[in-house]
Amino acid sequence: MANGILGLLCKRHYPGAMDIAGVRQPASSWEHYIAAPDGPDEEGRAFDNKAHRVLNELWDFYRCEEGMMPRAMQVASRACYKLVADMLYEARIQAVIDYKARIEKVRIYKGPARDIRLTQEQYLRVKIQS
Repeated sequence: MANGILGLLCKRHYPGAMDIAGVRQPASSWEHYIAAPDGPDEEGRAFDNKAHRVLNELWDFYRCEEGMMPRAMQVASRACYKLVADMLYEARIQAVIDYKARIEKVRIYKGPARDIRLTQEQYLRVKIQS
């Protein structure tokens, strides 16, 4: 279940568009969470970056055995590399499904959606659902 919570925290604290190598683009890796500054939340907690926020908020849901926190943080951080990549992969597929349904009025399933690549303009036409 910890990976599920980490995945949700990665989605909740997604850094959004960032200047990466001088170009404004969407954050696409765990390194971008590490580079993204964090601000205070409703409880007044602030962390060095979005990655620290995700990892520290995990402990709002779980407890760690005495003396195991450094190892637990290392394992959780390693898991986030894959979780962020998977999150963005799934978001792309969902954008294809939504584009086909809303714009082209065609129902498409996840399998075929994996093989479809939209243009940048087509992706931008897909309304983001909260």
